Amino acid sequence: MSAIPILANYFKNKNFKNAAIVSPDVGRASIAGKYAELLNLPLVVMQKRRMGSNHVKTTHVVGNIKGRQPIIIDDLIASGSVISQIDVLYDHGAVGKTWFSITHPVLLPSAMSCIENESRVGKVVVTNTVPVPPEKRHPKLEVLSIAPLLAEIINRIHNEISISPKLMLT
Repeated sequence: MSAIPILANYFKNKNFKNAAIVSPDVGRASIAGKYAELLNLPLVVMQKRRMGSNHVKTTHVVGNIKGRQPIIIDDLIASGSVISQIDVLYDHGAVGKTWFSITHPVLLPSAMSCIENESRVGKVVVTNTVPVPPEKRHPKLEVLSIAPLLAEIINRIHNEISISPKLMLT
């Protein structure tokens, strides 16, 4: 099962017609490609080197971000190191606020600080696969429920209907 359709659906509106889907590393390029396909947006891939637990250095940007609003996708946000990567996108011509689409919001205090203090962050859109307690709720954080996905899977299993259409292979 994948939360990609739930997260991607959030970005299906005219506010993101000039966006680009950004993979924060080569390992996420396949998943980012699924987003780009679902949203009919261009794909940009960053290559990075991890310099420590909460510091990364982006070494390359593949694709054209010039004049486009970044939507960075990732499976997890813990320390917030992915937020530090946006500098290079703006150096390559990104415009507007950067949005994030994250499946699992672990959100350590350092991530909350990055979200709070980085003025170029529009929203961090996450799912509720990990509980987000009230003290981590922030105006820049949007939590989407995976309940409809789980309900659909349970219903299909109960009614002996294949769940294959609901699976997204990456």
